[in-house]
Amino acid sequence: MNVKKLLALVALLVGSLYSVAAVPAPTIDSYKFSNQADLLDISNNGKWAVASGNNSGNTTIYDYPYLMNLETKEVKYLLTDEETLAGNSAGAFDVSDDGVVAGCYNGKPAIYKDGAWKLLPVTGSNKTGIAKSITPDGRYIVGYSNALTVSVGMDFEEVPFYWVDEVFTEMPGMPTKDIQGNNVKMNRLDAVSPDGKLLLGTLSFSYPGQGCGSYLYDVTTQTYDHLGLGQMHKDYGFINNVVMSANGEWIGGTMLYFKIALR
Repeated sequence: MNVKKLLALVALLVGSLYSVAAVPAPTIDSYKFSNQADLLDISNNGKWAVASGNNSGNTTIYDYPYLMNLETKEVKYLLTDEETLAGNSAGAFDVSDDGVVAGCYNGKPAIYKDGAWKLLPVTGSNKTGIAKSITPDGRYIVGYSNALTVSVGMDFEEVPFYWVDEVFTEMPGMPTKDIQGNNVKMNRLDAVSPDGKLLLGTLSFSYPGQGCGSYLYDVTTQTYDHLGLGQMHKDYGFINNVVMSANGEWIGGTMLYFKIALR
């Protein structure tokens, strides 16, 4: 081997080892909850985290909301004693870089800000739901309604919500039909990019293998793309647990397949 190449290789290896050695070992902080709360999300700057769960007496109700300061280790329960005694409930699902929590209060989309819950405005007949994701600067929030509507077959409708500076904002050009071409009126928004321009959503959530699929909506162009559409049509598949990276550049999930077998 050429000496210069060997020296270059040794220098590269040493540099690589130094880079690995320079990375500090991770530390693990544990938080114990006496109820059914789970850690759900963390702010982009790594300062805050939120935890929430479902009411032990009624699992359809979001409850046990917590906000954690990961720098001071302070844990704050986001319901006062008076609110709890009065039967109020709340859920915490995401948090901005300055500690504003996106969630729900008594089954309605809300944020926790300046020490209190504040309901977010919605339009239309669907007033219940959640605020699911908030940007680092707190300007953009997405979520969805989850109202039961009495109609033929008792449909469970979901309507996407989008707020800019806490103002409900319409989204022209949103998809209405799922990957099988059906409109079952189930459309939810799961995540928003840091600049508020890309919205990640799911159609027909309760119909896996029969139309359920995720999409990416562009606020600027008012257009959308179904994710993995060709493959899902071919294999009766759908993407489950879809997530967006903190910088909004990557989307991940689990592709599940259904095979039809005749016996």
